[in-house]
Amino acid sequence: MGFDTSVLLYTPTNPPPRVTTGDLARFVRGFAELGVTRSASWQTVYVQFGDSIDQDDEDTVDYIEAPGTGATIYKVSEIDGDIQRSQVASFEAMAALLDEHSRTVYRAAIGLGSLVPALYERLNQRPREEFSLFVDSVYFIVGLVTTGDLESRQLAHVGWMGLDFSGRGLATPHQTHRELVDQVRSDPDIQRLEAFLHEFWRLPEIRVRRPLAKARQSLGPRWPYDTVDITDPWVWGVSVS
Repeated sequence: MGFDTSVLLYTPTNPPPRVTTGDLARFVRGFAELGVTRSASWQTVYVQFGDSIDQDDEDTVDYIEAPGTGATIYKVSEIDGDIQRSQVASFEAMAALLDEHSRTVYRAAIGLGSLVPALYERLNQRPREEFSLFVDSVYFIVGLVTTGDLESRQLAHVGWMGLDFSGRGLATPHQTHRELVDQVRSDPDIQRLEAFLHEFWRLPEIRVRRPLAKARQSLGPRWPYDTVDITDPWVWGVSVS
């Protein structure tokens, strides 16, 4: 069977910010200017309207155990979105679609294309063999951000909004989760993207109280830092399914 790995850049801000369709449209336009991805046929816009991101802790993805393997896989929920469009031709078309509405966002998954070739090559410099990881796709998620682990087969809710750099395969045994995150976050294009997130959303620093510290400790290698006392509103993580 195949494996999926996501390198996540997410915010644990609680309560999360109020996000509108207009915010997402402006975010898509700003992201497009960075030039880190190119259009792909699977570019999608999925949005559900609601009162707030944290009005409940329901997910639009169902996680199940693959029969006979013990591995966790996922399937997209059958819940129809208020905006649901696949194969969107361009970033501007995506933003225009979002601008047709003026609503508060409850859940969203925005497919932001494939990494441009030069960035793809830099982020995938590892031995190429069976099950090797190839990070390629970028999504912006509004809603539950979770991290999965093949060993524990448990999902942890770590945030309410984030970028998902995903691909098929596993980084291990050639890289630890920490090494994978360091490779991604040290790239100059990714650093520009991280700076854009900070500038666009302008979230406050995190207050790391005991419950959050304990939750971060429980993540083990999925928490790729030396300390749990990180106050940055955007933090990195890894999820494997």
